[in-house]
Amino acid sequence: MLAQWSHRCMTRFVCKREFSDECPPPPTKFQTKHLKEIGKRQHDEKISVVGVGQVGIACSAFILQRRLTNHLVFMDIRKDWIKAEALDFLHASSTTGSQKITATVDGKEMAGSKYVVITTGLRPTKDQSRLDVAQKTTDMIVKIMPPLLEYCPNATFIVVSNPADVITWLIQKLGKLPKHRCLSTGCHLDSLRFRYFISKRLGVAPSAVEGYIIGEHGNSSVPVWSSVMVGGIALLRIMPDIGTESDKEKWSKVHEQVVKGASTVSSIKTYTNWAIGMTVSDVISALKDNSGRILSVATDVQGFMGIEDSVVLSLPCILTSDGIAQVVELPLTDFEKDMLKKSVDTLIKAQCSIKF
Repeated sequence: MLAQWSHRCMTRFVCKREFSDECPPPPTKFQTKHLKEIGKRQHDEKISVVGVGQVGIACSAFILQRRLTNHLVFMDIRKDWIKAEALDFLHASSTTGSQKITATVDGKEMAGSKYVVITTGLRPTKDQSRLDVAQKTTDMIVKIMPPLLEYCPNATFIVVSNPADVITWLIQKLGKLPKHRCLSTGCHLDSLRFRYFISKRLGVAPSAVEGYIIGEHGNSSVPVWSSVMVGGIALLRIMPDIGTESDKEKWSKVHEQVVKGASTVSSIKTYTNWAIGMTVSDVISALKDNSGRILSVATDVQGFMGIEDSVVLSLPCILTSDGIAQVVELPLTDFEKDMLKKSVDTLIKAQCSIKF
């Protein structure tokens, strides 16, 4: 069931200590009298967030709250804005252990980043799908990628920009990046929503539910009902028609809730940010932990699950500190295979539609 890429181990970078625009203050009397150095301070792997809007800030908040780095970098064209956001976080940095948050408009401060989170792009309006904003987001990504590739050539890129699957494919092509180091959060959030809505219907905790959404992070996503387990019980065994047109209990409505999840929230607050922020921090945590967690994230899956074309979509993947190590090839039902084929076709069409 596991398919694996062979790839060279990623180079680990030791980030040298850097300073912001202001010169560092001279040593204080406390430092000179009471602090005696016997070794060099070690700094955690630098994480950079590109695009510091509502989503970028939410990603940053959870990255800091989970103590995933002690050097966070903001990149955005609004210099004063990101400096203010950095300062706002730093005022409470004694609660997170964060030692440094820096802001950059040209990408230089990002040099040596282990992880680069890309949120730059347009968000769909109420009447748009994620694919509807593909070209405009593409134009923005084409402009920002040169400095990212220059300063962070060995980083793992985590794409959030909509449409996430298409933009991940674009970034892989622009940067000629290996697919295990350029991924999207993809259907990990969809899978979390899937488990939440199932748990709500059954009256159990979300953590008691296992199951995956695969394919597009969008309207053509595929609910893998054959993968759903609740308390060790496979729902497909007791409800063979679950999620299909023959399902009398209409479990397909759960998938409809997943697909409409973002628009349900954004129709009121005009955007979504906290759930995706938590999702991004969870993906980074899985990468850093090197524990082999399986998440439904997106990368180029050509050659897996019978997919012959180069297309980025989500499948369950085993994450390690080097990125995606293996893909889990789920045994799908015929109904699920048909849905996945439609999702593949949708994404290939979207990929072919963008100009760069």
